[in-house]
Amino acid sequence: MAKTVFVDGLAELDKIIEQTGGFKFKLYVPRAVASSKDKPLRVWSTSDSTEHMVVMGTKELIAVAKMRPGEHVPQGAITTTYFKL
Repeated sequence: MAKTVFVDGLAELDKIIEQTGGFKFKLYVPRAVASSKDKPLRVWSTSDSTEHMVVMGTKELIAVAKMRPGEHVPQGAITTTYFKL
């Protein structure tokens, strides 16, 4: 099973990308809410949230980053409304 990491902002996510040699997928979830209390991890879009999240992953690692104000969606990220691991 993949390890899950939560980071604050895309700069921290870039550091993880450098250490792992890149990710196999990039997902952008607008108005995101995340729940890691229950298995599996779920990140979904809702009408009452103002946060935006980026989920990137490989077979061994899933990284979830909250986007800070002013940050742009990473190039190549696919917009989705639901992610479940």
